[in-house]
Amino acid sequence: PMHKSSLDSYFLKQRLKIQNNLMGSEKDDLTPLQKEIVDPMFQYKDLLYEYNSYGKDEEEYRYLYVLHVLNHIYKTRDRILKNNQRINDNTDSEYLDQGFTRPKVLIVVPTRNTAYEVVSKIMKESGIDQVDKKSKFRDQFYENSSPPSVKPKSFQEIFKGNSNDFFVLGMKFTRKAIKLYSNFYQSDIIICSPLGLQLIVENTDKKKRQDDFLSSIEISIFDQFHSIEFQNVSHVVSIFDHLNKIPQDQHDTDFGRVRMWYINEQAKLLRQTMIFTKYVSPTANSIINN
Repeated sequence: PMHKSSLDSYFLKQRLKIQNNLMGSEKDDLTPLQKEIVDPMFQYKDLLYEYNSYGKDEEEYRYLYVLHVLNHIYKTRDRILKNNQRINDNTDSEYLDQGFTRPKVLIVVPTRNTAYEVVSKIMKESGIDQVDKKSKFRDQFYENSSPPSVKPKSFQEIFKGNSNDFFVLGMKFTRKAIKLYSNFYQSDIIICSPLGLQLIVENTDKKKRQDDFLSSIEISIFDQFHSIEFQNVSHVVSIFDHLNKIPQDQHDTDFGRVRMWYINEQAKLLRQTMIFTKYVSPTANSIINN
């Protein structure tokens, strides 16, 4: 059911409302597509959404999930900073407000071009002007190219821009800056391709293999899942095998502040998973149901 027509009705952090001109706005600022998915998305429910058209529909759902992700990161950070102050004022107080590691959001996309569009959207909606290594990111992810016009529209959409499918990128948020290419364990968002993440979590050299940075993921998003399926579905299944596991190493974890559902290995039951695809498939259904 579609209950609300304005984003101002939702519990967004004030800085996001100011950035998106939502303060006191009661106008109908949501499209029909956004009205369908905004309630389950902002209520942290799992979501499998089949959209109709390239470009416009992708822009609409991506705008919503970027707001949702930023809101989640800002809420998490503000809560931790507030509790830090409370602990300084009263050293006997205890607050369970963290996971084992810092990364909270995993966004899986098929190509560098899609990653560029998503990261650009995150930077725009965050309202943060200072972005470290922005030019390096553009050099490595942006490419102004298009497939031949004789190719089908689906082919043109999938392979436009930089179609490289090997990358993993960390994004760290501070009060005044966004840091790209941050260390995984210091990042808030991990944006990757299935292949890029696979070669880290299933590295043939066991000494280089690691997945602890996926231990505390609270929102996982699979954007353009129909394209991801064309690559290697087993890599997607492998990602879920490594999500929300108890870490092998400590990674400076303050165990006195780790939430109990992490300790009790229940984090995977509370993680929100969202899949956006042009075509619903048995694989997508299996992931969302199991």
